[in-house]
Amino acid sequence: MQVIFFLYLFTIYTQVMCKHKDGVVKTIETERKQRDNEMQPLMTNGNGSVETPDRLISCIICNNIATEDCNDPKNKLIPATVCKRDENLCYSQHTPFGVIDRGCYNSNEDLTTYVCACNLCNYLSISETPFLFRTKKEWADNVLELSRVRHFRKSVLKDMACLKCEVNATSKKEDMLDAANCLEGNIGSLPTEECREDEICAVKAIKKDGYVWRGCVKFPQFNYWWALCDSDLCNYDTISSIYDYLQ
Repeated sequence: MQVIFFLYLFTIYTQVMCKHKDGVVKTIETERKQRDNEMQPLMTNGNGSVETPDRLISCIICNNIATEDCNDPKNKLIPATVCKRDENLCYSQHTPFGVIDRGCYNSNEDLTTYVCACNLCNYLSISETPFLFRTKKEWADNVLELSRVRHFRKSVLKDMACLKCEVNATSKKEDMLDAANCLEGNIGSLPTEECREDEICAVKAIKKDGYVWRGCVKFPQFNYWWALCDSDLCNYDTISSIYDYLQ
């Protein structure tokens, strides 16, 4: 009887241990699945190392025509947006007239424009775009110079010529030599056009598409000041006035 009772206890003990083991296995499997789900957003490099993808940043998005607080949005209830690409930056765009615009900025995908006001001055290469002024004083000086030229255009500087071309490097229809000249802004190899009295020279570019346009424009008449930053909601700088830098 003792032997039978001992065997009965051993059988129960074995069953309990097996159930406990099944519970541990199920717990481990659950934890493994949870870990795998957490690891799913991670990317593996070719060398086997693992890295997390760059995080998309959020930027203030507004303009002071529609939103008064856009002039000075810090600590204000201002709309924000999540940028679509991890290489995006936040921007504040200032015009000489006190208009400001804020949002997401991508130097490779956004259309950029640079204007100038002397003969054949729109030779800026696509590799040099977007053109950003280093200081607000440099930007203010450029605005002042363009203002002077606009005044002289009505009197002594009525004749002005600009480089004229348009190219999209992703198009197979483009002549390779003509495309290269337009992309690089080679003055001696590009056609020109005479601008009207109310026009100045411009170069527009979209780097990603290898797109460049050169010619005469009525708008914009001035270049803008761009303030760029790379953290969440960082584009809250106050509005800039060129008069602060023209003393």
